[in-house]
Amino acid sequence: ILFLTTDCQSQQAGETGYEAPGILRASEILPPELLEGEHYKVMEEVATYDLTNHFTISTAFGQFEVIGEDMLRIRIQEILAIAALQEIKKTKAFRDAAEQAAMSPLRGARDLVNHPVDTVNGIPKGVGRFFEPENERFTGNVEYRVTEEMAGFFKLKQQHAHILGVNIYSTNKKLQRELNGVTWTKFASGMSIKLNMETFRGIYNAAFFTANGDEFTQNMNQLILDNAPENLGRLNREKLELMGIREDVMETFLNHSIFSPRHQTFIVHALAEINQAKNRGYFIEQANYSIDKEDAFFYQRIAEMMLNFHKNVEPIVEIIPARRAVVGYTAQKSIVATMPIDYVYWAERADKGVDALLHLKSQGRLVKSVKLIITGRVTPRVKRELMERGI
Repeated sequence: ILFLTTDCQSQQAGETGYEAPGILRASEILPPELLEGEHYKVMEEVATYDLTNHFTISTAFGQFEVIGEDMLRIRIQEILAIAALQEIKKTKAFRDAAEQAAMSPLRGARDLVNHPVDTVNGIPKGVGRFFEPENERFTGNVEYRVTEEMAGFFKLKQQHAHILGVNIYSTNKKLQRELNGVTWTKFASGMSIKLNMETFRGIYNAAFFTANGDEFTQNMNQLILDNAPENLGRLNREKLELMGIREDVMETFLNHSIFSPRHQTFIVHALAEINQAKNRGYFIEQANYSIDKEDAFFYQRIAEMMLNFHKNVEPIVEIIPARRAVVGYTAQKSIVATMPIDYVYWAERADKGVDALLHLKSQGRLVKSVKLIITGRVTPRVKRELMERGI
């Protein structure tokens, strides 16, 4: 865990009170390669609240507001992909193919070019709400189905997204428009458009639009490339059934309006690989509370981090709900919370989250230690509070 310098200490409201979040500087919290590239620049001022950093990326395609450092890496990769796709559209091969596509009888996907998936708008979000008590479960139904007519288009789009290292289910409207445009032109024209995109993979090409590039991530990327959404749904259902997930919980998750096939696939397969753990259904139940794409990505990252801990640190033998999140219980009698959190300052929600973790020690199981694994930073005040409480 990295710690901020004296700048954050000036934000403290005294040892007996809470810290104010304040404004961070991108140049002090990000590696140089993330700060600026050929097609983007991360603005210097970074607002931090609700345990999450909020970034603004300036590009020639407009500004992108980004919630969280994991998503920052993903958006930068998408910006590189947008630039690559726009370069392709300048070529003679693309212009010739576009003329041919205009005369194609295949018109079913034209709306995808003009009306790509909308981004999710709303109030500022962060992960701090996961330390609040449970709220009403949000359920819904969205279908990622591909008609027989458009199966070829979708498969080609999958291939293009994979080459570019981006998520085919991304909510980035600009990316979807460019990706749909190039894919539709090639698909409808039947002509070959050279996609020499290797040079545009960028600094996180191995990671392929996630925050890590381990074997599990690579396997999931290949699985998503090789399968249409309905096939992924079938595979995920089979694994959930083998885990003994309750039918109603499973149906809510698989038909949830917030989770894309990618979110579901990462979560389900990560839980399947934590094969010694009891009560994995609690993870799915908690995930069903999700109300937006940020929630879905949060649960995906918890699952990835939990699997990483299970493989490389201590085997997890039980999943335990903790407020709106979940934690693991290990074979070494540890409670471990794996949280994709950017910046922890000592605020009321952090205080409540710590209390919730410590409360798990009194629920009838032997607990020798409580561990908190985060992806970001904590203030010196937080470090002291955690150590004094035995975390």
